[in-house]
Amino acid sequence: MNKPLEKEHVVTIQTLRSKGMQWQEIAEVMNQQFGFQFSEDSIRKRWSRFNKKSSIATPNNHTNGINLTPQQNTLESILEYIGNRIDKMSLKPAIKVPHQSKSKQNLEMHLLRSDAHVGEMVDPQSTSGLGNYNYNTYLSRLETLTQKVVLFHDQDTKNLGLSKLVIAYLGDQLEGEGAIYKGQSYYIDLPLVDQLFNSVEAEISRFLLPLAEVFHEIEVYCVPGNHGRAGRIGEHHERTNWDYIFYRFLKGTIDRIAPNIKVYVSESPLMLVQHGQFTFSYSHGDNVKSYMGIPFYGLDRMVKKITSMFNKYIHYFCVGHFHDPASLSDNIFINGTMVGGSNLSINRMNTLSVPSQKMFYFDLEKGVNRETNLYLEDLTELTPDKNNIFTPYLKK
Repeated sequence: MNKPLEKEHVVTIQTLRSKGMQWQEIAEVMNQQFGFQFSEDSIRKRWSRFNKKSSIATPNNHTNGINLTPQQNTLESILEYIGNRIDKMSLKPAIKVPHQSKSKQNLEMHLLRSDAHVGEMVDPQSTSGLGNYNYNTYLSRLETLTQKVVLFHDQDTKNLGLSKLVIAYLGDQLEGEGAIYKGQSYYIDLPLVDQLFNSVEAEISRFLLPLAEVFHEIEVYCVPGNHGRAGRIGEHHERTNWDYIFYRFLKGTIDRIAPNIKVYVSESPLMLVQHGQFTFSYSHGDNVKSYMGIPFYGLDRMVKKITSMFNKYIHYFCVGHFHDPASLSDNIFINGTMVGGSNLSINRMNTLSVPSQKMFYFDLEKGVNRETNLYLEDLTELTPDKNNIFTPYLKK
């Protein structure tokens, strides 16, 4: 292939180089992503030629007459690249919207989605046989989640309505790569670019579209998490966040193929939404300090501060981040995680959570009821081997 690099190739290379990847690694990702046969030398030479003729950014860093910081310019380039990818996708034709339930009651189903950490790898050998997570595990648990949501809808729609599904994505959809803690890159099974595109494809084809064929109406609200950061806290703009890019990609695709799904992407870390007579606060929850578990006192203080800050009574607070599902004072809902036990929770915190996502029903006038956790896999139960040892160990 002797063609020069196209814009989408350039954005991918820029992203990979910003993560400190070597040219050999970049060539491998490019070959996998675009179906090329680049050698390390070939891609380096094309990059060199591009730099000499580059017209992507002017010396003053202007885009459409607007001055941009380097971080903003990178984000705009990535979003433009994503738009091009959307245009080239082979999209499923618009779905047939199901009829609204004729039930006398008109309850809504609300589902919290957070902490999928797509790309994270948890090795059973390193976690006493208790943890196990990778991209294929994520896909399996995502399908289990979809099946359980449909099951609840089908068993209750006749009596309770459930024509409308509200989904709150509370962040950490992607694991990230190297920006959250030292050595993070050793605990992933997908590079960051693949985390993004694989996750969007899975969430649309295995989760949102199947549910759009069951629910008459779906509303999706999105806030970013901390694992989507491009660097350390404060180094980048708040929206230079891979969760935010994931949501933008999700919205751009869904808007074209699913008329009964509306996606709302927050421009801020916190999102206030009115449902019926009640106000909900959606945020990731990473601004609440914790140590070795759920910070009950810290969450209570967060509620009081947010209520005072907005000068408005907020009825319900939904957060993720802590990986252990819980409910506090009937108005704070903490979501679980699709990962379950991780290297951090098992080896450093000595805790193990069952993979789950939180769901509840909602009455427009009476509020939340029938809260439950949808468990995506059974808790691991270890059995001893012939040497009476439960946990992994070195064998001959």
